[in-house]
Amino acid sequence: MSNMVADMFKDTLGKDDPNFIGLQNPGGTRASLLEKDITYKQAAQVLPFANTLMTTKITGAQFKTVLEQQWQRDTDGKVPSRPYLQLGVSKNVTYTYDESRKEGDRITAIWINGKPIDPKGTYTVGSGSFLIAGGDNFTELAKGSKPIDTGKIDLSAWVDWIKAQKNLTPDFAKRAVSLTTSLKDDMSKEAIFTVGKPADKAVAPDTVDFTSKGAVVNKTMKTQIVQGDKAVDVAAAPVKDGSSSVTVKVPTDKGLVSGDATIVFTFPESGTTVRFAAELSVPAGAEPGGVVTPKPGHSATPGHSVKPGTPGSVDGSGHGKPGLPSTGV
Repeated sequence: MSNMVADMFKDTLGKDDPNFIGLQNPGGTRASLLEKDITYKQAAQVLPFANTLMTTKITGAQFKTVLEQQWQRDTDGKVPSRPYLQLGVSKNVTYTYDESRKEGDRITAIWINGKPIDPKGTYTVGSGSFLIAGGDNFTELAKGSKPIDTGKIDLSAWVDWIKAQKNLTPDFAKRAVSLTTSLKDDMSKEAIFTVGKPADKAVAPDTVDFTSKGAVVNKTMKTQIVQGDKAVDVAAAPVKDGSSSVTVKVPTDKGLVSGDATIVFTFPESGTTVRFAAELSVPAGAEPGGVVTPKPGHSATPGHSVKPGTPGSVDGSGHGKPGLPSTGV
């Protein structure tokens, strides 16, 4: 539901800007749409606070900080009663995280429209006035530049958006997904990737499956290496309890060359897609299994040496329940 509201903010405020980011705080989404026919009352129960719609401008680096603030600290620096609040994000935004990393460094990669976010670039964010003002401890948003209050009431915009959709169906593609990897700088031939598994004692408990009634259950994770217009299938693995692990080797007989590439993990049942930017090293004439190193912005699991860098990319996440619109990645 929060992702659907974020889609509404993007469509209403940023329809002419493909890099516009719609956001919604989960505490601001108060009900689900579960009936076949949606009434005005039901729509009003979802967004009952009469916030106005606002925009602000932040850098890519600031947006990473906003996502880091999902692991909550109050103004006194203490962990509040709700230690984790996952923001709804519009469907053009996906990211990966690793909660086993230290606080403030858990967002490992961010993608906007399938491309790595630019830490120095400027992005317009749209949401309700409560969140843009830094509500729910998302204080970084209050540091944005050129805030604009449109004066539009969220419920009115919400009702208009629902009417425009006509038929709504739930989206079970995740837009925020946990990802860890054994990949390190001196890896020779292969790496293990684990997608959708929460960290030990996690306060971010999500897997690649939703737990709502009627939600899609993922069964298979497919892995490709994508380089330019070439997509090479390299592995497939079963999904168990919402997570999957796979060992990735780089084939040397499929036309891949040394240089930038993206490792793409897809879950056909839900439509979730997770991306990992990597640097391939494919020796000519070698046996299958070239060298892979992470691109800046992607972090391996603790204990592995990985070059630090800027936020990179990912795909996956989206909160769906019966009655929600189709907003697949």
